[in-house]
Amino acid sequence: MKITTRLILLLIGSVGLVYTMLQLYVSFYYADVIKKQLQNESELLTSLVLRQVENMQKSTERSVGSFVRAIEVFKPTEKQIYQYMTDTLETAGGNIYGMAFAYPPEKRVASPYAYIKDKKVVRVDLADHYKYYEWQWFSAPVAEKKPLWSLPYYDKYSENEFMTTYSYPIYKNGVLEGVLAADVSLRWLKEYLELISYNNEYIFILANDNGAYISYPDNAKIGSSIINETKNPQIKEIALNMLQGKTGTGTFSRNGEDYYVNYTTIPSVNWSVGVVFNADKASSLIQGLEYKSIAIIVGGLLFILFLIALVAHSITAPILKLSDYVTRLGKGALAEPVPGTRGKDEVAVLARNVAKMQKELAHYIKALKTSISEKERMDSELRLARDIQKSFLPRENEKTPDNRFDVAAILKPAREVGGDLYDFFMVDKDHVCLVIGDVADKGVPASIYMAVTLTALRALARLAPSPALILTRLNNYLVSYNDSNMFVTLLCLMINLKTGEVLAADAGHGMLYRLKKDRLLRPKLEKNLALGVSEDVLFTESSFKLAKGDALFLYTDGVSDILNADDDSLDEANLQKILSEVHNPQKCSESLEEIAGKVRAFSKKDDIEDDTTMLLFAYRG
Repeated sequence: MKITTRLILLLIGSVGLVYTMLQLYVSFYYADVIKKQLQNESELLTSLVLRQVENMQKSTERSVGSFVRAIEVFKPTEKQIYQYMTDTLETAGGNIYGMAFAYPPEKRVASPYAYIKDKKVVRVDLADHYKYYEWQWFSAPVAEKKPLWSLPYYDKYSENEFMTTYSYPIYKNGVLEGVLAADVSLRWLKEYLELISYNNEYIFILANDNGAYISYPDNAKIGSSIINETKNPQIKEIALNMLQGKTGTGTFSRNGEDYYVNYTTIPSVNWSVGVVFNADKASSLIQGLEYKSIAIIVGGLLFILFLIALVAHSITAPILKLSDYVTRLGKGALAEPVPGTRGKDEVAVLARNVAKMQKELAHYIKALKTSISEKERMDSELRLARDIQKSFLPRENEKTPDNRFDVAAILKPAREVGGDLYDFFMVDKDHVCLVIGDVADKGVPASIYMAVTLTALRALARLAPSPALILTRLNNYLVSYNDSNMFVTLLCLMINLKTGEVLAADAGHGMLYRLKKDRLLRPKLEKNLALGVSEDVLFTESSFKLAKGDALFLYTDGVSDILNADDDSLDEANLQKILSEVHNPQKCSESLEEIAGKVRAFSKKDDIEDDTTMLLFAYRG
């Protein structure tokens, strides 16, 4: 039987079968289709809202967390706190309306607050305006001793802005240092809900704690409780389910019309979101689309049936030729001409597309060869960069130049090159200098900054009598040429091999342990800013004395922050346990391999996310 005849018979049977199936589908499953359609759309919308709220929450918590770490590490002045707030507000993407650092009332100091007004950052002192320590955003996280999100509220101090506050209490040795708070305007949420809503639906959000509307098409309802506002028992039942954190679908009637509502909870902020559909409008819209679909299918099949009888025979021959050519093309016949490219029918178009594909395939193969060559060149250059960077560091198996001490180091970059650095060298016949640091970046930029830092430090170490003076001069040098705003944390030790006295200058690094025969200590270090942050900083230093048989362990945060398969970090407690189990710290190379092996055993990962560096120094007296 000819192809034309087979196609005609097939299409005649198909048209009747498809039409009958569509009619049955419309008759028996129409209601179910509406329900599933509404449920799918509502689940999509609720997931969009959930993702948007979680993104806002995570972005705010990340900004506040970074600010908290800066306060804990650098102990900024009031002026610096205001500057941090300004920088955060200008880079927070518009979500954060204002930020405050509120001290406990007993300290009686200024409590800086910065907020955005008319696209400008305004700075005020909270202590001059109201008793902030009596407000929920201050008292609740202090009572709970953990970061908290406040209930949404209207803030009369910011032109009646509807917002919520994320508060983070900061403690030092169990004593409250202050509360860092970020005010987040919720105006964006209503605008976003209006953007993603369709004509036959609306979206609302409730606070689970008190049932207050956080977002609703009618602004007059925002802030009021849904339980007090509605008398409809169906709506009240749905609202109670939402306030209990449940997820589901409900129906209600209002003004003679039926509605579907799909609702779910947002646990991270204890909110619930509901998507409401007008069932009558949705039904008529879907029904109209179904009738149009049936008409298009039937008309299209009839039209195809008419055309098949005319063109079936004319297309089979060129299709066979084209199929044979494609087979040869798959075997590499890129230079052969494509058959059947002349004409205006579909087969000719297909043939021309195959010819275009032939040219693009040849071009792609050529480009792929070039790309592979370029990648090999870049890999070669990165390997060379790694070798150059390693040449700046002491060799890991380099012999100790003095029998009064032993030293070993291990550096593993997260990429081909990295920003960690270490060094140890004799300043004179009785003094050895130990250095470890971490550039606040990764990859090639960090490796360049590391090389500059290490080169300058080696030169200054032979000109300056103490670690504090070395870091003071090194900091001024780095700031003078730091157009890229990079910085480096660094710990510099100068050890007197005759007496065991250690002078230590810490530029925001602080990662040092002292291994004695019977216990593990963390020497107390004077805290200083990281290098490259600010000019004309006078660095201070600490001192302590090593006894014969003592050892020092220096490391970077890539060691203590390394993650295992469950994304749990090693942390300081586990690191201290590993160090306390070192058998013989006087044999530095063997002991350092022992420590590194236990760190790798904890991680169980081939790839690391940050550069890791460890240095072990043993004082033999």
